[in-house]
Amino acid sequence: MKKNNNIIKKDLIYIYKVMYKMINENEELFNKKLVNKFKYTFEEIEEVLDQNDKILENEFYANQKKINYITSENINTLDDLRIFYKNELEKLYDNTLDKATKDSIFKSLSLKELNRLHSIISNVSLSKNATKKEIIDMMRYYFNDESRTDSLVKTM
Repeated sequence: MKKNNNIIKKDLIYIYKVMYKMINENEELFNKKLVNKFKYTFEEIEEVLDQNDKILENEFYANQKKINYITSENINTLDDLRIFYKNELEKLYDNTLDKATKDSIFKSLSLKELNRLHSIISNVSLSKNATKKEIIDMMRYYFNDESRTDSLVKTM
C-alpha cells in the first residue's frame, strides 16, 4: 500500500501541474471557483502532501505503541479488552503456535484477573467453579459473535 501512496501522490502532483498550467493560460475558459482553487505552487502542494505523510506515519506509530502497551492490568474498557483479546488471548486458538507459547500466555493470567476482564463484557457473575479456559472461551464467543453481528449489519 505504501508503494501506491507514492504513485498516487506523484499522479496528484502531475495532475495539479497540468491543470495549473491550463488554468493560468486559459483562465477565462474555466469556472471562477475552480480557478480560485489553483492558487498554490507545485512546491506548496508537494510540501503539504509530505507533511501529511509524516503526520499519518506518526499517528500510526503512536497507535501501535498504545496497542503494544495494553496489558491485562490496565484494561478498563471494552475497546481495550477487544485489543488485548485480539493481540494476546486469540493466540491461544492459533494452531500455528507451539504449546509452550500458548502455555506461557495462559499461565500469565490469573483466574481473578480473567474474572475481572469478563466483568467488562458481562454484568452476570461467573460461577465460582469457572475455569480460566472457560472464561477465555466465553470471551472468544463474545468477540466472535460481535464481529459476526458487525458483518451482518454491514450487509443489510
